[in-house]
Amino acid sequence: MNKLLAFVAVIGKDNRPIVLQDFRNNKEITMHFVVHSSLDIIDRKINEIKESGEYNKNYLGYLGPALLGEGDYALYGWISYTGVKFIAVLKENYEQRNDEKIKGFMQKIEVLYTRTISNPFHFAQDFSGPSFTNKLQRLGNEL
Repeated sequence: MNKLLAFVAVIGKDNRPIVLQDFRNNKEITMHFVVHSSLDIIDRKINEIKESGEYNKNYLGYLGPALLGEGDYALYGWISYTGVKFIAVLKENYEQRNDEKIKGFMQKIEVLYTRTISNPFHFAQDFSGPSFTNKLQRLGNEL
């Protein structure tokens, strides 16, 4: 199992969850609230992008910490050109935080999502299958 990747969320432009995938062993503490609480930060960052005119900036970077009883986590964000939000919750590792690696990981999540929804044999809004989840896990193992 990946040591850094804890949770991945894909949130639609209407702020409805599309994918909520938990990769932790201990799932007693839910990450759903943590992810949804980061949507306000994402909205603020999107407004900053609009004000600056940097419309090609997809990587939102570090969104903030999530301090849970089982350890410290860090949230990172990415937004697609269609308004879909991607949030990764990583086990905080201050010594090995590599922003470029995380940025590449977030971009790969968007590509995986786009390829999945573009597949004519994929049922809309159904990301519970092992194919998507396994590919997501493999991407997380590269971190």
